[in-house]
Amino acid sequence: MKHTIIKEGELLVCLGGGYFGAKAAKLGKECKAKTMIIDTNPYCAAREIVDVVLTGQETIEAGQVSLIVGDAMEILFSILEGEVPQWIIPAVPGHSLGKLVKSWLTAKGLKVASGGGLLTEVLAGLPHRLVLSADEKSGILVTSYMAEGMKCEAGCSQLGICPVTKRKKPAPMYELLEFSAAEAVDRYKIFVSRQFDGVGGVPGAVVKKTLKYLASLTPPYSLAIGTSCRCHSILSLFKVEGN
Repeated sequence: MKHTIIKEGELLVCLGGGYFGAKAAKLGKECKAKTMIIDTNPYCAAREIVDVVLTGQETIEAGQVSLIVGDAMEILFSILEGEVPQWIIPAVPGHSLGKLVKSWLTAKGLKVASGGGLLTEVLAGLPHRLVLSADEKSGILVTSYMAEGMKCEAGCSQLGICPVTKRKKPAPMYELLEFSAAEAVDRYKIFVSRQFDGVGGVPGAVVKKTLKYLASLTPPYSLAIGTSCRCHSILSLFKVEGN
């Protein structure tokens, strides 16, 4: 069935061509989007669905799935200088958008340190039972309404009560994350992820606007970057300083 959110001809950029990248490729083809998969591995899982391998940013047609081999962050920066993707799907290991922001600020000549001793204060604003992992050194926090190792039910609406755990969800995870980050850091951005048949996407225009805003800030400042749907989240913490 054609997805009602992704429109025909829209640009869909997926960071990573593994399991979720392959799902994104199938979804893009189904919706007749212009789909770009970025991966360092030319033989990634999504390769079987790819119609064309690009050497740069050649034009692709609606319904085509393309693969660009290279560093996802660097290539996405280049893409954002031109046509802004309707959706960016983070599908590389770790926190893609956290890595993206760190790479962006570093490229601007700023010193960006992960962690920065900020995690304890962020945790103080979150229900402990929702925390799956918290690493002080990397500044990475993972939260969920589900226990580690559990899988979401296919087609879950993410509303009300979790169909797997039967746990009530009184507030979306991104609201809880925003509340805790606002109390702990100088600046924060929680990217709200829209779910597309098992993969999550963030509006490209929001990503570009956020990068532009961060480039306008005067260091030093503490920063939280999160990606979250209604049920799950990942947060990266940084301290940003000038040279």
